[in-house]
Amino acid sequence: MRSTDLSFVLRAALGLVGGLGFVLAIAVIVAGEPVGAAWLLIVSAALLLIALYEQARYHGHGEGAAPSPPPGAPTWGLPGGPTGGAGPGRYQRTEEVFEDPTTGRRLRVWFDPVTGERRYLPEA
Repeated sequence: MRSTDLSFVLRAALGLVGGLGFVLAIAVIVAGEPVGAAWLLIVSAALLLIALYEQARYHGHGEGAAPSPPPGAPTWGLPGGPTGGAGPGRYQRTEEVFEDPTTGRRLRVWFDPVTGERRYLPEA
């Protein structure tokens, strides 16, 4: 199982547990025990918010979609372009390559020696 699959399952489980807890808390409040359901309502709302936040944060770039290069990034380092040597632009190609756990894509690290900024672009 890829980490993206596991992340999806965990977010779905958080959302399901949070949603069921929220509905149960509302039912207890309607039944006349608002104080007893307060903790369940707060915890359920927190679980739902965490699941929604994680879903929005780890959406990736979509399957097969190449992100647009960041400002100042070398377009010659994108898929389909030359990948070797030092090229134009302020970013320098590094030897750091890793697999993004969210999208499963191989990314290469580009480094700006002036600012110390690092960019992560799909490996060609």
